[in-house]
Amino acid sequence: MLSNRFLQVESLNEAGDHAEAISLGAGLAADRARVLGADHPDTVKSRRQHISCLVGADEYGDAGRLAAELAADSARVLGPDHPDTLESRNLHAACAGLAGDHAEAARLFAGLVVDQSRILGADHPSVLGSRFMHADCLDHAGEHAEAARLAAGLAADQNRILGPDHPDTLQSRRQHIRCLVGAGEYGDAGRLAAELATDSARVLGPDHPDTLASRNLHAACVGVAGDHAEAARLFADVVVDQSRILGADHPSVLGSRFMHADCLDDAGEHVEAARLAAGLAADQNRILGADHPDTLKSRHLHTGCLASAGEYGDAGRRAAELAADSARVLGPDHPDTLKSRFVHAYSLAAEGGLADAAPLAAALAADTERALGPDHPETHMVQQLVRLLTQ
Repeated sequence: MLSNRFLQVESLNEAGDHAEAISLGAGLAADRARVLGADHPDTVKSRRQHISCLVGADEYGDAGRLAAELAADSARVLGPDHPDTLESRNLHAACAGLAGDHAEAARLFAGLVVDQSRILGADHPSVLGSRFMHADCLDHAGEHAEAARLAAGLAADQNRILGPDHPDTLQSRRQHIRCLVGAGEYGDAGRLAAELATDSARVLGPDHPDTLASRNLHAACVGVAGDHAEAARLFADVVVDQSRILGADHPSVLGSRFMHADCLDDAGEHVEAARLAAGLAADQNRILGADHPDTLKSRHLHTGCLASAGEYGDAGRRAAELAADSARVLGPDHPDTLKSRFVHAYSLAAEGGLADAAPLAAALAADTERALGPDHPETHMVQQLVRLLTQ
């Protein structure tokens, strides 16, 4: 009966019915503890299953707390070097990262890597996997340079152990590039991303999702390195292939379309960028809904492109509407709301409506300083606009 209940929980969790799986899984773990004992392997197995169900339901806080307790109990019952103890520690670290405590997750993974290397050997697949997560958590914690160093070392070791064409090696190379971007090493990141895109196409095929992701990363690296025209060309090609392979409404396609328009705008092609951004915002409104953050973000890009193209009347009208929507959806102090208010005031002033723009800019300056702080670049930009309008 208990075994059947375990399978039932597993089926519910795999089917996406996480709430029911959590309820049944918690009950099963309690019943096994009562019948078999708290330290019985089947009880421990059910506790781990319960944690997995919580992760599936995005209940990362509860999952992390239970995983920490399970790791401690596993070490006490099975010993600190037992594979199940190591697995429980891995689950604890992963839950900490999913809950947003990336620094703590990195610390847990670092300790796990040391013990796994001693027990399993440095080249064991579990060690390589934990090293990947360690670097990933460091990157998310803002330690980009150290994360890049670890990712580079991991990719080199995977190249030796698994071979240069193994998917895990390619994945670690991609992680290394992302860390380099975070560290501001755009030149190296762009060069490595171009090489990775070529290798991914050769190994996995040109239509593989990882190949498309590598091409997208290459385009992004070129853009942040300052070659906006080339980045726009690369994103345009990615959009064509992504649309063909994934479908025009796929989230990755929408993301690449945004980057294409943004790079065109940065390259000075404001009119074309505005056209693309308007089309993207309309499609996102249809697919995601009018209040989705991505829809609002594309509308903001559209208004900025219009202003850069000198279409101040249209830009100001749209920016005023967007500022109201952003305040309602995201909150009045959200950076995107403040940015839309800036475009509104700037466009009014550029079109000659100085008397209307000045009080809007003054109110925005006060709100921006309060929300973002006196030293924030956005605060300085708004204050500069106020000075220009009051000269």
